[in-house]
Amino acid sequence: MRVTIATVMSVDARITQGDHTRPTLWRSSEDSVVLKGLIAHNQVLVMGRNTYETVRPRPSENHLQVVLTSDPQRFASLHEPGGLEFVSLSPAALIANLKLRGYEKVLLLGGSSNLPFLEAGLVDQIYLTVEPSLFGRGQPLTDTMTTVVPLQLVSCKQLNQEGTLLLHYAVVKREDDATAVR
Repeated sequence: MRVTIATVMSVDARITQGDHTRPTLWRSSEDSVVLKGLIAHNQVLVMGRNTYETVRPRPSENHLQVVLTSDPQRFASLHEPGGLEFVSLSPAALIANLKLRGYEKVLLLGGSSNLPFLEAGLVDQIYLTVEPSLFGRGQPLTDTMTTVVPLQLVSCKQLNQEGTLLLHYAVVKREDDATAVR
């Protein structure tokens, strides 16, 4: 199983611009193209409830979309098995479930809901778009992380004249990750 994170942030590592949670208000069109390409190459899209409520994706025939929430019953009327699913599972349990169902490529979208996957050693790579802005306030990308996650730069590409950067990192697996679900 290959697990990838895709996220966008400001130079000061903010994933929201103050109280504005919609990255479409400040991310570049080039980041949108990158994101669409990543989505096209993955079978499962996983996001937290906040990302879901911001984006409100519709069920797709091309991807299973999984929304992590502490209250799946709240979304019972929207739940469509195999299309749009709302779950309350640990990262390891979710990845194990997806693997049992035959999925091989998972894309984690959004921000802080991805951190438990990183800390559990379940992530293989990260695509991080850095937009050339300083917000000063907003939600930091890694404010709740308690573990150091070593990364190895795979590539760095400037996406536009303004200086939007696409950073592609491989997650360096730690020895204690050997028991993680793959």
